[in-house]
Amino acid sequence: MWKNLNVSVYDLFGYFLPGAVTLAALFIFWASGDLERRCPPTVISGSIWVVLGIIAYFLGHLVQAIANLIEGILCLDQLTFNKPRTKWEHFIHFIFFKDKPVPDWVRQQAEKKVREKFDPQLQNFPIDDHSLAKISEQALVMEDHADDREIYVYREGFYRGSAIAFVILAVALASALLLTLFAPHLKAGMEACSTGVRMGVGVLSAAFLISLLASFLSFRRFVHFHYLLRVTSLMAFVLLKSKTASA
Repeated sequence: MWKNLNVSVYDLFGYFLPGAVTLAALFIFWASGDLERRCPPTVISGSIWVVLGIIAYFLGHLVQAIANLIEGILCLDQLTFNKPRTKWEHFIHFIFFKDKPVPDWVRQQAEKKVREKFDPQLQNFPIDDHSLAKISEQALVMEDHADDREIYVYREGFYRGSAIAFVILAVALASALLLTLFAPHLKAGMEACSTGVRMGVGVLSAAFLISLLASFLSFRRFVHFHYLLRVTSLMAFVLLKSKTASA
């Protein structure tokens, strides 16, 4: 069974690493709210590490599912292809985007090429931006021209999952910080553990700010690679015919 198990780079960077950050956040939630002052084990066996790895991988899928919902709410595909029109789109574009929308001529040429491959009866159906990008990506995959696409997909998934995971970590650190400030009896119980770890107000505050910054920067990188994946797929799809012909 294990011989047929295929592990891709996306499994590591897209699922496992964001899931590991989320698992750390859940541990902080547990440690800060454990009323019975139970201390974590100082020595963890190999089987426990395997179980934690599986849990982190599963949590990574949940994080990516949350990220997909947020991606739709933030209108990323809309802003990738078009200039912002509403106040919300202007705000999102100002905070997260550093790239200009896909040039109109690229979209027009890609749509023209897609329609040429469709049956005449389908020519009048509208093609939205998201569908056009996906068709271009799949065409490149079928023509074995998807090497660069995989790089963008891996990085897009890693930064998208990391952005959400660091938000969860920041919430966990904020809860631990509030308990440390306003529930000193819990703080005393946590420090009674013989783990050698002391997370005071200063450490928790710094970790919280770093987590927020990491989430913001990760999301900006995700938006950038989201844009690169779409625009490079469209451009490569437009040039695919001429490259095949020259070969």
